[in-house]
Amino acid sequence: MPLTVKQCGEMVKLFYLNGQNAAEALSAYRRNYSLRRDSCSAQAVRNLIRKFEETGCTCDRFLTRRHSFLVEVVAEAHQAKIALETHEQFYTLNADALSRRSCKKSCKHCTTAEKKFKMETNISVKVLTTTTVDPWSSCEIQKEQLKDPAIKPILEKKLNSADRPSWLGIAPESPATKQYWALWDSLHLKDGV
Repeated sequence: MPLTVKQCGEMVKLFYLNGQNAAEALSAYRRNYSLRRDSCSAQAVRNLIRKFEETGCTCDRFLTRRHSFLVEVVAEAHQAKIALETHEQFYTLNADALSRRSCKKSCKHCTTAEKKFKMETNISVKVLTTTTVDPWSSCEIQKEQLKDPAIKPILEKKLNSADRPSWLGIAPESPATKQYWALWDSLHLKDGV
């Protein structure tokens, strides 16, 4: 009994999914459909694949207007063939295009896709460099800190003494100054800043 169009598409798909091994494809086909034996042999699968490849993987021989629902099955088989021929690692067929990795090497399939979608391969990048010249000197920063009413009392006391001032000297100051006083031990001066 010859294979139907749907069975042909499934067999081609299984052939490429099983490393282009006709016997394995036939075994997988029988497992999927719970068949012990049928009239299809490994040689018949090889002939089917030969016909499939002769069509340039367009599968025109296998598709008719009545069987347009097979387009998806045959397209998956075509993807499996491309994956095995061009990619070093096999990716899952049901993954979307954004989750697939591009080829490690440049291949015909990817080059064609790049031309089709007008993707640039040579991208120039402008590099910005930073300079170590600081526009603010320590003196300028210290002057600005002394202008700040919350920082000024703490900075003056830190410059004059390493010991923490008493609460009575800080109590009339702003809440921000009181917070800096609470952090006295974690505040360190470098070059008077």
